[in-house]
Amino acid sequence: MSDGNYNRAFNICLFYLKNLQDINKGDNFIYHYTSPEGLKSIIENCSLWFSDYQFLNDKSELTYFKDIFITQLNNNKEKFNKNYFYTVINNYFNDDDFFNKIKDYLISFDKNKNKAYSLGNEGYNYYIASFSTCSDELSMWNYYSKTYISDGYNLKINCKKLLGNVKKQVSDFSNKYIESKDSSGELAKRTVYYGKVNYESDNQKNIAINILNEYFEISLKVDQEYFETYILQFIRELFLVFSFYQKSDKFQNESEYRIVLQLPKSVSQYSSPEETLKMQFPIKNGCFSPKLEMKFDTWKNVIELIRIGPKNKTDFEELGRRNFIDYNDLKEVKIK
Repeated sequence: MSDGNYNRAFNICLFYLKNLQDINKGDNFIYHYTSPEGLKSIIENCSLWFSDYQFLNDKSELTYFKDIFITQLNNNKEKFNKNYFYTVINNYFNDDDFFNKIKDYLISFDKNKNKAYSLGNEGYNYYIASFSTCSDELSMWNYYSKTYISDGYNLKINCKKLLGNVKKQVSDFSNKYIESKDSSGELAKRTVYYGKVNYESDNQKNIAINILNEYFEISLKVDQEYFETYILQFIRELFLVFSFYQKSDKFQNESEYRIVLQLPKSVSQYSSPEETLKMQFPIKNGCFSPKLEMKFDTWKNVIELIRIGPKNKTDFEELGRRNFIDYNDLKEVKIK
């Protein structure tokens, strides 16, 4: 079987993932809303926490795009041949054990092709940090006023500089612990995803059907075994990554921006106090909630401003905040 079909499938996957990030190049600043305790931890520890995707506040986020994908597949099943339709449905989507299947997701490239991004055999896990492109969103302030006497804070963050720091930390970690067999370096670059969340229903449907159409064309040129072994994995990866960036329009006021880390499940084995990536297990609603803490050298030139919630503006509070920020060597950071 010609490797041309494999290469085409590979390049389609790269195209969509690059496009996810290319459309966000114009974002100069993003905003991180947090509690007073969250602000204290971020500044004092010079770190950012990424949530294990399996422990998001709303698990329906991951099934939202799944439902769109299946609907588009069903609506176009007369167009697709029987083998393609049932292979995609039965091998991945029509499954009561959906969350376990994406949890155990692994790109199983043929090692003889020397195109694999190898993490051994343990597979990947995904960690998400959420921001907003909106600097002063009432619903976000309201979220914190329900839990805290004060409204909380948001950090104005230089997006480009933060992404540069995140990529460096992941790259350093990968070089230390992970073997990359992709000589072009393209797959290795995709360990960090970033971009705005998409709330437009029509656009979400177009993404789903375009991915299905692209891989259907390849399926016509290969036999069933080849498709399931080498091609289906790309549909899975695109679906999984894009599911992190598609939400219902009822949440569009959040204007969410996400940074997603793709790391081996064994990352916890390398976690230690001196590492820049460290597993933490804070208690949330009585449950252990796995998070990945990423440490940086400094927040200088990354955090540009700390915006205060409407209830946090007494002279006494302002003096305490200024002293705290200055003490942590961030005198150049403005407080508003």
